[in-house]
Amino acid sequence: MAAAFISVRSSRTAGSSPRSLRRAFSLIEMLVVAGIVGLLVALLLPAVQSAREAARRTHCLNNVRQIGIAMLGFETANGFYAPANSTGANAMWPPNNPKEHGMFALLLPYVENGSLLATLGYDYEQDWDAAVNRPAAQTVIPTFACTSTPDGQRRITAAKYPTNAHRSWGPACNDYSTILEVETVLYTAVGQTTPASKQRQGMLPTNSRTTPAHVRDGLSNTLAVVECGNRPLRFFNSHAMGVRSSSAAAPCNSHNDTMPAAWADNGATFTLDGADQSTGVPNSSCYHTDATGRVPPSGVTSGGQCVMNCTNWDEPYSFHPGGVNVVFGDGSARFLGDDLSPATMIAIVTRSGRETANPP
Repeated sequence: MAAAFISVRSSRTAGSSPRSLRRAFSLIEMLVVAGIVGLLVALLLPAVQSAREAARRTHCLNNVRQIGIAMLGFETANGFYAPANSTGANAMWPPNNPKEHGMFALLLPYVENGSLLATLGYDYEQDWDAAVNRPAAQTVIPTFACTSTPDGQRRITAAKYPTNAHRSWGPACNDYSTILEVETVLYTAVGQTTPASKQRQGMLPTNSRTTPAHVRDGLSNTLAVVECGNRPLRFFNSHAMGVRSSSAAAPCNSHNDTMPAAWADNGATFTLDGADQSTGVPNSSCYHTDATGRVPPSGVTSGGQCVMNCTNWDEPYSFHPGGVNVVFGDGSARFLGDDLSPATMIAIVTRSGRETANPP
């Protein structure tokens, strides 16, 4: 029987190959696709950045909430609020052997349910910068650090802050502060009569034993702690101050990194001066760098009415768009918009100014 053969004719034409049948992208098509991808990235990136900053701001708000809880814990245990600092000849803490400490050191027993103090081994019978306390003071405490600051969680080191007084041993920084009082220059700038010194005091004066009765304007109307981010480096309107010029002369010879900033430091607090809106320089101050020259060109700043987010040099300051996180005397944490009027800021900083204020 003859074999049957089936002849199959290839549909491929002579001389053709699989490679020649593939269709490649043209240059124009590739450029179109790249343009679409670039457009999508341009549209999505701001949203991603905004979401990240919203998360950082929320984290920072939780920090001040925890600080408020610790502040109330101290008051419950001792019958008065921890002062802004225990310092000098009238130092008040601990009662039996007063030494120099910042408020945030006094709050350690009430942060993280008290476990933090046991871990650090901070000794209140010695000054905050005594040798025995340096290992504790060098410890970065996340509750005292805002994640939005450009330098992040940080210590004062010679490599980063070469003219700071504590650069040799590296204490850890704090992004929050109390306000001791409102300076007379701010009252003058906003056209208000300067009241007596006690009426200019903030909620927690130096070496004070403040009780709720001392806060005559009301705990819910009086600031206790505010953001003051990225110290010791000075910032003006979101820009870091450059290195001081070699030709700088008093009173404009401040270095850019000399502000007290450690969380345990009894000097790491400030008084509210107000600042120039355009330069960010506080009232009664000036600076001089090679990049900017002398700012202002002559004399010192006066008449500045900016009280938030113009500078971290004696002013509430954050890296969150639109305002700062704060905690009031009743422990409530809030975000204050930087459109707050200077008169309202004065009213909520002072504890017994008898002003009428409705903080947002």
